[in-house]
Amino acid sequence: MNQPDKLDQEALSHSKRYVGEFAWPTVFYGISVCGSYLTIVALAMLGKLPLLMAFPLVAMLTYLTYTVLHEAVHGSISGSRQSLRWVNEALGYMAAWILMIPLTAHRH
Repeated sequence: MNQPDKLDQEALSHSKRYVGEFAWPTVFYGISVCGSYLTIVALAMLGKLPLLMAFPLVAMLTYLTYTVLHEAVHGSISGSRQSLRWVNEALGYMAAWILMIPLTAHRH
């Protein structure tokens, strides 16, 4: 067995205990990123934040939003808890709106 295969197996063995768990860190991350995005856009529209500052911040937050979309597409946020599937969908649609990518189309 070569080194990358050994490292992959080791990573998989460590991650198995988290598979199927509800992803609270992703929920907090998603709310923070999307909330920050909306705040910066609102401040820029109200003239409280110069566009030269708002543009790079919005670009960075848009980039960071893809993590939430990716996790939502795979259903990883709600994990195996079907009763919390709505959280997965809500964060996915919120991230998809920011990225202007339809969540359902992105799943395919």
